[in-house]
Amino acid sequence: MKKHLITGLFAALALSASAQSFKEWIDPEVNAVNRAPMHTNYFAYESADAATRGLKEQSSRFMTLNGTWKFFWVKDADARPTDFWRVGYNDKG
Repeated sequence: MKKHLITGLFAALALSASAQSFKEWIDPEVNAVNRAPMHTNYFAYESADAATRGLKEQSSRFMTLNGTWKFFWVKDADARPTDFWRVGYNDKG
């Protein structure tokens, strides 16, 4: 009796182990399974009329980050410029 029970248990374990074929965890291109697409659509308009129109670009509170950016990489944080935010900062170097 014990032999049949152990054999049946091993057979059930073998069948359940081979039934799963989820390989998403191997693929680095997959970062989510069964998830809705990420998005956000929040904006604080200056008035109810502006919110009704729904044109963020025409709002006084809209600022685009598109454009040319300048980066200054340093190996050590102590070598970073500390006054880069000033109006007269020389960013030529």
